[in-house]
Formats: sequence, structure tokens, C-alpha cells
Amino acid sequence: MKSTELDTAVLRLKNSSIVESNYFKISKGWQDQFKLRSNLSASALLRFLAPDANIATGLAMQNNQYTTEKKNFHKLQKIILKSNRDISDTSKLLSSETLFGETKFDFEGQQLTRSNLVNMESLHQLRKSLGVYKHEKLKVLEIGSGYGELARQVIKFSGLNISSWHLVDLPDNLLLAELYLGTVFGKKCIEKSYFFSKNSFETLHDHSVKIFFSVPSEIDDIKHSFDLIINTYSMQEMELDTVKAYMQFIKSHLNPDGKFFSINSPKKWEIRRYSDYKLDGLDNIYSSMHRQMPPSGPKATVPIVNLFSPSSHELSAHDIKIMDTIGELQVLGFSNFLENLFCTNRLSITSPTDELKSFVVEVNEVREDPNFQRGVQIYAQVLGSILANRRIPNITIKQFLKSPKVLESLSHKSILSMQALTDNKIIHNKAVEICKDYEINLSRSIIGRIMSKLVSTIKSVFNK
Repeated sequence: MKSTELDTAVLRLKNSSIVESNYFKISKGWQDQFKLRSNLSASALLRFLAPDANIATGLAMQNNQYTTEKKNFHKLQKIILKSNRDISDTSKLLSSETLFGETKFDFEGQQLTRSNLVNMESLHQLRKSLGVYKHEKLKVLEIGSGYGELARQVIKFSGLNISSWHLVDLPDNLLLAELYLGTVFGKKCIEKSYFFSKNSFETLHDHSVKIFFSVPSEIDDIKHSFDLIINTYSMQEMELDTVKAYMQFIKSHLNPDGKFFSINSPKKWEIRRYSDYKLDGLDNIYSSMHRQMPPSGPKATVPIVNLFSPSSHELSAHDIKIMDTIGELQVLGFSNFLENLFCTNRLSITSPTDELKSFVVEVNEVREDPNFQRGVQIYAQVLGSILANRRIPNITIKQFLKSPKVLESLSHKSILSMQALTDNKIIHNKAVEICKDYEINLSRSIIGRIMSKLVSTIKSVFNK
């Protein structure tokens, strides 16, 4: 690509004015990130995936220093291998592109970037959640596409028959996506662009997929429906009004047998619970915590994999309370625990089993009333106390851990959540082992426990 074409694209970005839209509100976290790109140039674009370029930080790249990026790569690698025993089913399909200064490290004999790893996780979870999905000529919409790495992986390696892929993102990210995917797939695949002319790219013949690039203010111009809509790690960072607008669009643009694939946390920034996503009209058919531990540490955001299909079912206030409580427990690391002990098939946040519903009701009763213990199963006593941030007696934890199935179902994150509230030796030893493995300073967790107890004590004094 000629440098003049890169210069023109950068100039268009700098001169682009924000068009008011329900879908265009940049959260503060991203405002700060975009400021770092304010000196973007054509020469910088040619290596925008290099850590020291400090351009793609926040788009599955963790840091702008090579040594730190390498350390973060190996930390994520460890988490992926411990959390997804079958990840090789997907990783063996994958390869990177060696473009724009990508910095690669060894992953099980393959040379991959940290961004490759993050998006490989998403690809793996998409393949698992969809199962055998033989839909012909899928029309896909990805909201919050970043620089397009997930689109590249799904189109090239998923085995899905994809006819079109629409990417929607803020202008700063969309510029990178056009450059990256236009280079990877060639001009014959570019159906609609925003920053570059399709003739800026070479003619390639490997793929027939049609790719569309749009900024959020253009999304209402999209009139047809989709077989698959994807949002990973970005809806959790949007303002509530923006989330509401996108969810309305998703529900009105899914085909009757279409699927909405999401990896987002029930708790991050303005999102405080599942109900903030406005999930009425969607049925959750798969919900799973895909990491034993957040890469940024035990206090960091816990994204949850969810797959939805269209539904006419409206959630009652009771349904919403149960759904939100399930989300709280997932954030604390108890997703696998709930699935393994209370679900005959897959965990659902909108249509949980009757057994799980009853359990969650008990958990909330224990949380709201510390004296509500008699006749309540031990699992509800423990999880209700954790939600209330109350100390759990050692004898209660011993009863909780009696079944080997329980310990097997506890994620590393959930064990650290428990460790902060109990002196049980089994939990404590497990926590020490986990912290050593992930190089986490356990003393910080202990300090956090002391502070939580102090806050609780002060609250109880003022409430008397």
C-alpha cells in the first residue's frame, strides 16, 4: 500500500467529526486510550501491532513494552491451558499473519501473538457453544470488532460457511480493522469501506466472503438480518444507553434461528448486573466461565461466555433476580460449580433448571439474613455468605468440601474468593498453591480480607 493512501486514511480519521448516535458514546476508558493514538502517522500504521508502537494496546494487546508483553503472553498461555483442556482442538487450526509488526511467542510449538491467543479463546468458545452448526452461507455481524483479528480467525479457521461479515466499531479501531483485513483478504472481499478505497489493497483469491466496515452512526442503515451476531469484551465497557440501543438492534436483526454470541462480564464499569444488558426477548442456551483466573489478577473483570437465541419469553422480576444472582456468582468464579451441581445439561441464566432456581432463592435468603440457616443446604449457606461478604466458619467449609465433586468444580478464582472469608486449611493451601502458580501476592488478598472485615464492622456499628 502506498504511503499516500495511509496518509489519506489518517487524515480522514483526524478530520472525522463525531456523528451523534445512540450507538456512538465513547466511554472514559476508551477516551483515554484514543488519546494515546492522537499522533498516529502513516509510518506508525505500518507497525501498529508492535507493542512499542502503543497503537493497538487495549485491543487484546496488554502492554507497549516487549518484555512486559512477553510476560503477559505467558501468563495468558498458562490460564488458557489450565482452563481449556481441549484448546488444542482449536489451536492446531490456527496460524498468524506476520503483519504490521506482530510480536510472536511460543505457544505449544506455534508462534502466536497475545492477540492471537485472546481471539483463539473466543474462536474456541464459539465453536464449543455452537456445536454442529451447519447453517449455509452465514451472515455475521460483529459489534466492537477491534482491529479484526477475531473476524480473521473465524473466517479462516472455524469451518463455518460465511458469506458476509459486517464489522462495526469506533472510527479509531475501524481504521485498523480495514487496514488489517483488507491486507489479509484482499480487495475482492471488501464490499464496503470507510477509510480506504478497496483498490488500495491487492487482489487475492483465497476467500469469497464479503466484508463490510461501518462506524456506529451507520448501523441503522443495515436493514437485513443476521444468522450470527458477535460481541466480545466491548459491551461490558459501554455506557448503559449504548448497550440498550445495541441490544434492541440485535434482537430486531437476528434471524428466527440466529444466535447472539457474547463474551462480557455481568460487572464492569457501568454494567453492574446481567439485567443491565436488557436480555428480554433472548433465551440463553449456553453460559460458561472460560478462564480459571482473569489474566490481570483475582480482582479483575470476569467475562462470561453466553450464547443466546431469539425468544418471545419475557423475564419476570423473580427471573431477573435469579439471573442477576447467577451473574454475581459467576463473577466470583462459581460458574462451573453451578453447572456441575445443578444443571443436567448446560447452564442457562434466563432459563435455569428448577433445581438451580430453588438453590439461588436459598442463596439470596442466606445473603439477606445471616440467621437464615436452618434447613438450608450447605452449598447455599456458603455461597450466600460469600455474596454477603461474611466470614464462614471452618466447620461449614468442611461440610461444603465433603463431596469430591465440589472441589473439582471450584475454579481458581472461586477458591480465592472463598479464601478471603475463611481460615479453612484446605482452601488456604489451595489458595497458596494458586497464587504461587500465577505469581499473585497472597498478602494483598489477606489485606483485602482484613479491610473488608473492617468495613463490615464499621457498617454494623452505624446500622445499630
